[in-house]
Amino acid sequence: MTQIEQPQRFGDEIFAAAAGVVTRADFIRKTYLHLAGAILAFIGLELVFFQVLDVEAITKSMLGGPYSWLIVLGAFMVVSWLAHSWANSATSIGVQYAGLVVYVIAQAVIFVPLLVIASQYNQIYGGHNLITTAAVTTLTMFGGLTGFVLISGKDFSFLRGALVIGGIAAMMMI
Repeated sequence: MTQIEQPQRFGDEIFAAAAGVVTRADFIRKTYLHLAGAILAFIGLELVFFQVLDVEAITKSMLGGPYSWLIVLGAFMVVSWLAHSWANSATSIGVQYAGLVVYVIAQAVIFVPLLVIASQYNQIYGGHNLITTAAVTTLTMFGGLTGFVLISGKDFSFLRGALVIGGIAAMMMI
């Protein structure tokens, strides 16, 4: 007698990967919309940081001592772990959103020195604005991919392996 495999469940919910095509497409659309919101929040936070805070002093404190950056990265790892555990929490949607908010704030804070250094690079070498170029390129790629997913409902999870290998190659080049 043949047994029908039951989809994996999390409480009363079915995992998106085991759900039907329409449910998976809806899940992917919602995921991309949340990601778009997180990116817009990140951009907004960076704009506020650069308008309100002394980002050069913050950068000096984050990179100043021999162990400063190690401490910053360690704190970032702890905050990321906390945000990840909240985002994966089954207790409430509010806790999940709190995890997303905490993670976006942590990303915005850790990007401050990178953006300050890129800004200083532009001033020293008189090149084109690296930050604007990177932002436009990233938003164009993300917007194009998100638009395609929202319209077609395609699942690009098959690209994971290529992205991992590309990320490793990029790290090796750096």
